[in-house]
Amino acid sequence: MTNCDATAVCFVDCHDPGATCEVSCVDSQDCGVDCRNGAECVLHCGVAGSGCGFDTCTDGSGAVVQTVDCGSGVIACNRPCPS
Repeated sequence: MTNCDATAVCFVDCHDPGATCEVSCVDSQDCGVDCRNGAECVLHCGVAGSGCGFDTCTDGSGAVVQTVDCGSGVIACNRPCPS
């Protein structure tokens, strides 16, 4: 878990196949995650997550995939929503 809560700027690069990354960006002004090469990522933006999101979400072949809106300001890439 990477904690970027209440930061001005935070960027996380999660790019190895089989890697898992969980990032919390609650109350951050600018928070982005590159989730590439099939890495499994979850991003906690909080309810006011306007400056929070995935900059990149690609599968193991490098194809762009859709992120999943899990509700309550949580977004997932290459994995199901946390329970």
